[in-house]
Amino acid sequence: MDDKLFLFHGDSFTWGEGLELQNPKTENLVRKIIEYRKSLPKVNVHDYSYYNYPAFMDIICDTHSKIHRLQNSFTHLISEHFGAIGIRNQNNGGTNILSLQKIEKLIDTYPKFDFVLLQLTNSLRDIENHPDDQSLIFSNTFGTYFNKEIEPKDYNNFIKAWELWDSTNKGYKKFNSDIEYFNKVFCNTGKLWDLDFAMKIQSEYKFSSEKIAEIYDFLYKRYCEYIDRIESKLKKKIYIIGSWCSTDFYYNEKNSESEYFKKIKDRTIPLTIFKTETFNSIFELTETFYYENLYLDEMFPEFNNNHPTIKLNKVIADSVISYIKDNKLL
Repeated sequence: MDDKLFLFHGDSFTWGEGLELQNPKTENLVRKIIEYRKSLPKVNVHDYSYYNYPAFMDIICDTHSKIHRLQNSFTHLISEHFGAIGIRNQNNGGTNILSLQKIEKLIDTYPKFDFVLLQLTNSLRDIENHPDDQSLIFSNTFGTYFNKEIEPKDYNNFIKAWELWDSTNKGYKKFNSDIEYFNKVFCNTGKLWDLDFAMKIQSEYKFSSEKIAEIYDFLYKRYCEYIDRIESKLKKKIYIIGSWCSTDFYYNEKNSESEYFKKIKDRTIPLTIFKTETFNSIFELTETFYYENLYLDEMFPEFNNNHPTIKLNKVIADSVISYIKDNKLL
């Protein structure tokens, strides 16, 4: 009898960042390094003064850390339960489009996976991380105002500055009503934004939230295009774990009637606690229901690492296992 073959892809939550901190040997080593670095006259804040994984990755590559991370990740727990071979993303971090591209590439290599699970990350990461999609995303979302000479990160910064403008001025306040404040907010984004450009966008959408909702709808349309192709090759549905991101949660609610959001939701596995409480995303679970020690910074605040603990990984694994069994997916 052939072994089942499972495929998992996502960001650092799927990869398992930080789980190694719950291994006593790794925890002790990290504490020693941080204490030593803090004792030095000058410490770069992005260096070793807290558990910033990119700074530690060449140190925390020992066998104890790797085995502990793998054995306690939800991907391993799910695979082990079904006696399956589990393949997960090799790299820490990522975006939704990157995950979908990787899934499609693997299925092109071997389309015989029994179960495929995508863990969604912050969708707005896709705005500035995919050269093949950037022109499409920005020409669609900024329309005739789109300029290929402008860097994608600058469009993203424009949105962030607009959100700040909206949040610090109650009600609708036009950009040209306070030039001094406009320059302060929009010139700190890395680019000196043209007031005429900003006025055109603001007059069309009024609030940044309306523009961001459009961007989300377009991104979800892109995700669905990938999903359609993947499922046609796989000959079955792929499944989804909802994002940890608050912005994703808000715009999922705002765009709930969109056909693309409905398609994603139809594939989303609910996360369940105590067999009675169910949630459609990691964010909804961790922010609307009190269940202690789901994130590492609750257990180790001094490490400043906001990734899932073994406990949250087990909640995700148990939810997926129950869903597979209840829906007879295997």
